[in-house]
Amino acid sequence: MKLVKALCLLPFLALGCFTPEHKVEEVDTSLEAKGKTDSGTIGINDKGQAIIQTENSAAEELKIQKVVNEELEAKLNHEHAGLKRCRKDMADERLGGNNELPEMTGVDDLKEATEMREEMGLNEGGDYKVVKKEYFEERLQKERKYEKSLRKMLKLYTNQRERCELAMASARSKAGLSAKRKDAKGHFTSDGTWVEEEKGEQDLNDAVDQKEKPAGE
Repeated sequence: MKLVKALCLLPFLALGCFTPEHKVEEVDTSLEAKGKTDSGTIGINDKGQAIIQTENSAAEELKIQKVVNEELEAKLNHEHAGLKRCRKDMADERLGGNNELPEMTGVDDLKEATEMREEMGLNEGGDYKVVKKEYFEERLQKERKYEKSLRKMLKLYTNQRERCELAMASARSKAGLSAKRKDAKGHFTSDGTWVEEEKGEQDLNDAVDQKEKPAGE
């Protein structure tokens, strides 16, 4: 049994079906199945090797990759915001800083621009259309590469944030502030509405103001 790697019937893959360097090839999926696992089918291939094989449609594989990348983007944005806030506080003169913030790479800087071929003209129905095409294989490879960049940057920013917050705790203590930022206190109602009972610390000014308040206020 053979499975075509990409489907030329899909409009956005049409370009790949006519360009030699992006010619759609066939892949051998024949397998003597011996069992199932969460990650695929266990079986013997035509070389007598035991393998675990999975099969997804091209569209499904790209969809899965995009979901993975979106989840990593959300985590990286969270770490980026936490590190940026920490570095901003540490740059404050009240914590011994010099009022200078280092440059930080954002999520948008990690993704390569997608090259698309754009055509304008009349379609089969006589309607004037703008048609955009890109090679499926190149798109999937870019998404795979993007995942690696996201994971690398996430690991880096998580480590830097944790180290920054340790240094900040020490600096806050030396400045006579609580080592940790004060979090907001409250509760959620039965319909999911957040009711704030005590405000949290939004920035260093809040921490300084709290310190300067007379006891009991």
